[in-house]
Amino acid sequence: MVDKNIVLKYIEEYESELESLLIEIANIESPSSDLDGCRRVALVLKQYCESIGMSARLVEFEGAAPALIAQIGDKTKPGIGFMGHMDTVHPVGSFGSPAVTCDAEKLYGPGVYDCKGGLVMALLVIQSLLASGYKERPFKLIFLGDEEISHHNAGGACEELIMNESLGLAAMFNMESGRNGYLTVGRKGGIDFDFIIQGIAAHAGHCPEKGASAIREAACKILEIEKNTDLNDLTYNCGLINGGSATNVVPEECRFSVDARFRYPESREKAIKLMEQIAAATYVPGTRTTLINHGGFQAMPQTQATMKLFDLYNQCASELGYPAFQPEYSGGNADSAYSVLAGTPTLCSAGIEGGGVHTLQEYAVRSSLKSRAQILSLCVLSLQ
Repeated sequence: MVDKNIVLKYIEEYESELESLLIEIANIESPSSDLDGCRRVALVLKQYCESIGMSARLVEFEGAAPALIAQIGDKTKPGIGFMGHMDTVHPVGSFGSPAVTCDAEKLYGPGVYDCKGGLVMALLVIQSLLASGYKERPFKLIFLGDEEISHHNAGGACEELIMNESLGLAAMFNMESGRNGYLTVGRKGGIDFDFIIQGIAAHAGHCPEKGASAIREAACKILEIEKNTDLNDLTYNCGLINGGSATNVVPEECRFSVDARFRYPESREKAIKLMEQIAAATYVPGTRTTLINHGGFQAMPQTQATMKLFDLYNQCASELGYPAFQPEYSGGNADSAYSVLAGTPTLCSAGIEGGGVHTLQEYAVRSSLKSRAQILSLCVLSLQ
């Protein structure tokens, strides 16, 4: 049995090396649309994985950034998985040059918190355990390249990859940005829809009867959609709308977008069916509607197996003198849904702590790389 004190010592030894790796990959700006930037991040991480003895490969997707899969250990045993994403949200150059800056307490820059900090934390945990002689279970990394856009460009292949690679694992830790004092044990799923409505233009004063208002049709549809919101499960939000050309013209076009969120995986099809029904209905004669389903994430169910893993994580935090974490059910989406649906106990938001997610003020708390890696390492050691 590996001595936990040796593992904790190695975490302290490798901490600065992994922080340097974080700065390196965060300085490679990788918004989801920048396939070259995402690939460069993947290649740097692949090389690092190989340097610590892991076998690593890129999984290619047509029109989307690649994923990185890395493994080490006896594959006949149920392994430990670490998952995260390499893409960010802001256009290249948004953070200045260099993209990453720091002070005594924090790192600032794209992805340092969401979630490149979590990626290097997973490597810090694995490297420290391997150096300590740990051989009880194999390790697997699943790093995705287009999570921030819900894997739209990969056409479902990323979700299939996650589920296939998660099968049979003893536990999965999604290294998403760490919620200060919380761990995510369940998440809503989400889908994005666009409604594109074509009407008939006419002069609003001379001959309004010859027109068919696309905006009026949109208004009827929006009211019909949002009245179906159920706060206990399915919610609908029409968050964007654009249409018309002038106040004295019956509007010929209107477009609006809908965000649907759902608590239960089976509610996804219910949301799709409702959107299709409302798109097919006509409230203003002479209008027609095109519906675009952009897809999204499945829901991450809260399971007993996940709660047992949560309790173990908290026991380890207490043993190391850290405050207890609270369980969180999040309305946000993440890839952890797919490892749970594959039957793997999964904790989400296990990554680095920080703030300013998806803003130009994004930061990571430097000390949390060590503290949360220590908890995570002890959790791996304690798994039965």
